Amino acid sequence: MTVEIAAEERNALLADVLASFGAFVDFERAIESGDFEQAYRVGRKISDGLILILDGGLGFAQIEERWTPQLPPEQLVAIATRRKKEADAWWESKRGEREETERESAEITDLQSACTSILRQIDL
Repeated sequence: MTVEIAAEERNALLADVLASFGAFVDFERAIESGDFEQAYRVGRKISDGLILILDGGLGFAQIEERWTPQLPPEQLVAIATRRKKEADAWWESKRGEREETERESAEITDLQSACTSILRQIDL
């Protein structure tokens, strides 16, 4: 079975992979503090990123075409599952901030609309 993803999705994956390489400090700290569970999680994320780039053909630069990963399906499923689980957890952790931002955005949009409506109705 061949898997293909859109260029935008591939570029988002690459951005996440490249950002994960900054976690080497977290990996080292987790080892030094004896938190081997955390060290494993961080190390696995870094390792998955290297696998995607070096073995999977993800590459190092943004592209404008679809991408076909060059990994066995089992390995691709394991990596995608781990990364999705982490992304889902991050998204959930930001729920309160998102809701507040959405409320503020709606208030600002309503304010802009109200002011525009007033100005349109006043003939200067």
